[in-house]
Amino acid sequence: MDRKSPPKFPLSFFRWFCNPEYVEDIEGDLQERFKKRAHEKKPARWLFALDVFKLFRPGIIRKLKRTQKPGYSILLKHYFKITLRNFRKHRSYSLINAVGLAISLACCVLIGIYLNYELSYDKHFKNADRIYRLTREFKNADGSTSLHLSRLAPPFVPYLREDFPEMEVITSFNTFGTTLHINGKNYLQQNIAFADHNFFKIFQLDFISGDPLTALKNPGAMVLTEQTAVKYFGTTDVVGKIFPYESDLFLNITGVIKDMPENSHFRLEMILDFSFVEDRYSSREKMLQDWPANIYSTYFLLKNGSSIEEIEKRFSKFFTDHLDENANDRTALHIQRLTDIHLHSNLDDEQGLNGDIAHVHSFIIIGLLILIISMINYMNLTIAMSLNRAKEVGMRKVLGAGKPGIVGQFITESTVMVLLSIVSAFIIALLALPYLTGFTGNSYFFGFTEMIQSLAFIGAVGMTIGLLSGSYPALVMANFHPLNALKSRLSIGSGNSYFKQALVIVQFSISSILILCTGVVFEQLSFIKNKNLGFDKEHMLILYLNGASGSDEEAFKQSLLDHSSILNYGTSNNIPSTQLTSMSGVKTEVDGEMVSPEADIKNIRIDENFLETYGIQMAAGRYFNKNIRTDSAGYILNEAAVRMIGWASNEEAISKRMDYDRKPGRIIGVIEDIHFESLESKITPMIFLLAEDPLYVLSARLNSGDLTETLSYIENQWNSFFPKVPIEYQFLDERFNALYEAETKRAEIFTGLSCIAIFIASLGLFGLASFTVSRRTREVGIRKVLGASIKQILVLLSKEFMILVGISFIVGFPIAFYFTEQWLNSYAYRINISFLPFLLTCVICLGMALVAVSLRTIEAAKHNPVKSLKYE
Repeated sequence: MDRKSPPKFPLSFFRWFCNPEYVEDIEGDLQERFKKRAHEKKPARWLFALDVFKLFRPGIIRKLKRTQKPGYSILLKHYFKITLRNFRKHRSYSLINAVGLAISLACCVLIGIYLNYELSYDKHFKNADRIYRLTREFKNADGSTSLHLSRLAPPFVPYLREDFPEMEVITSFNTFGTTLHINGKNYLQQNIAFADHNFFKIFQLDFISGDPLTALKNPGAMVLTEQTAVKYFGTTDVVGKIFPYESDLFLNITGVIKDMPENSHFRLEMILDFSFVEDRYSSREKMLQDWPANIYSTYFLLKNGSSIEEIEKRFSKFFTDHLDENANDRTALHIQRLTDIHLHSNLDDEQGLNGDIAHVHSFIIIGLLILIISMINYMNLTIAMSLNRAKEVGMRKVLGAGKPGIVGQFITESTVMVLLSIVSAFIIALLALPYLTGFTGNSYFFGFTEMIQSLAFIGAVGMTIGLLSGSYPALVMANFHPLNALKSRLSIGSGNSYFKQALVIVQFSISSILILCTGVVFEQLSFIKNKNLGFDKEHMLILYLNGASGSDEEAFKQSLLDHSSILNYGTSNNIPSTQLTSMSGVKTEVDGEMVSPEADIKNIRIDENFLETYGIQMAAGRYFNKNIRTDSAGYILNEAAVRMIGWASNEEAISKRMDYDRKPGRIIGVIEDIHFESLESKITPMIFLLAEDPLYVLSARLNSGDLTETLSYIENQWNSFFPKVPIEYQFLDERFNALYEAETKRAEIFTGLSCIAIFIASLGLFGLASFTVSRRTREVGIRKVLGASIKQILVLLSKEFMILVGISFIVGFPIAFYFTEQWLNSYAYRINISFLPFLLTCVICLGMALVAVSLRTIEAAKHNPVKSLKYE
């Protein structure tokens, strides 16, 4: 690049726009200033371009040659003036038209913001396209999947580093929460992770202070997020300070990072050196044998040019080399792209609640359907308005206006209407954004770039709708014969009439699909929230005993029963509403022989009171009894486990031998099947066994009395026994509701969009009804003179539209039925689609259509028949 001469593009641009009379003098001055700046070592080229930009102003710009026909600007001005007059003349039509289009465009903008956020997960990480997660699948004896975990065991990472050089960097970490005691205060700290020193090589987070390459290299190192540093120290200037993690453990803060974005599939607030995990094992050899401990999220950075498919082909050899030759029959490794996890992964132990690509597709479809309805609505209203101007069009043609002029007038009106709608849509979207943020719980950043993108989107879509919708009535009006137009002998033709009827059918077919789908979704959600789970989830308090131990724990639990409102309690390592992931090898006695069943059995470790506290009914046998010593080697199954093993009845299972986790025992009971997990999953085979280690989840059955007073008592007792540990509890029904919270929110959004769709469709029907009524004004007058009542006239004029809406049901219901069946099949326990949603859809659509038609029809029927007979 020649730095000693002015930049070519600004100079060429100047010569193009500048008046030829001034080019030579001004260019000389510009060249002279450029040389002087270059000599003074100033940014001469940038300043030259700035000077050219400043010269682009009236007085210097050359006059362009007039290529347009004389009077063209006057004609445009005339078009615009007539447009404003028509808007004032038809205020109601214009307002309805603009509002309908604006609402639909605003909905599309909000849907776009929501979907853009969902699709952006984890894309903020550098090299996100080369980062992958490893997952582990466990198989039943028949080859089906028993469990699919997003985490691996400790031996995987060292062996993977040796066997797969295509993995440029590998890291692993496990997340957890704990109680911290800082400066005399107690904190429940979540999102803590033990991570190895490669963590920041893969996840290149923004460091405020510290070196990412060495932050986790030394034992006892820790990295805090910005918010966490401020939480504990009041400042981010904490590198080098000591963090009192435990009473006898002090960590060195080596870095502070910016808070992780919300659109990440995992969130960390405190990252600790991985050596803590390694120290748990007495030797490296023991760590390399701990294959069952699948608690470490494992990611790798793929080398440029390497193939994921080639890596996956060698996984089977990996297992035979490091486990045994039959390992591939029991387990398998899988690879997930980082950016696919949020929308395409729903494994048994995800770190957070992921989204679903199916919902993304459904919202895209809903947005398109609303746009289609809006376009049809806009077209119908435009036709209704334009056909009332037949005499105007006829007069224009008599005075010499050609088709281009007529089309230009209507296109101008359509363009102005669309521009007004675009501005309104943008304002509506901005006003509604905080409500969307509060409803979804996501923080949507709407900066200058996003604003420009939204404006460009709604501008392009709006103008397309306006041109397509406005062109049809423009062409129809331009083809009217002027004499017939002046004599009010308009006929839009049977083909055009059928076209408008088809538009109404399409509108209400879409509306019926949306309403029916919404009804089925809410019916299914109501079903799963009210279904009998096999136990009573009401008034069940879940209390987490983290930090409670020893004699104080037992004394605390006994003190609970001193309150009359606390009926019973039981402890466990797991509670209903959680995903079951714990399992071990099992052999059962079948026909006198010890055999392995075809599927795994998930375990729940409990105390003697757990099953009775939940009111779980026995199908055979008995509960655990702390007074019977042999119950420590006893097992209780659910009916699903009995069926899977193959015993003929629940009673046959009692006293059968069973080895679980290499521990021999006998079956003492079988409980009725309960829905321990979400209803999206089938009831899995389960085994309950008495725990040998302490259990840290307490379930307390409360009565329906004064819950506030009962909770206050529990808190006081807790603070008395464990003054340094914050209490943490929740109700079981709240946990179950949280399982379906995301689905409920999506259903509510779906409902809102469906209401908007039917509202816009009704506006379109109102426009078409207005056109029909205005066309039959004289007929209405004659019928009134002959004695017809308003009711009879309403039935006569609305019958046609009711038939169209009825046809829309025939079109829409089969489509809606297909999609709702597909959605319901994702639930293991679902409703059968009843007649009620269909009836509700018919009532809503017919009711809205009748209201839309009646408003205009009743108004026309009330007119003086004499005036109606003089119409046109």
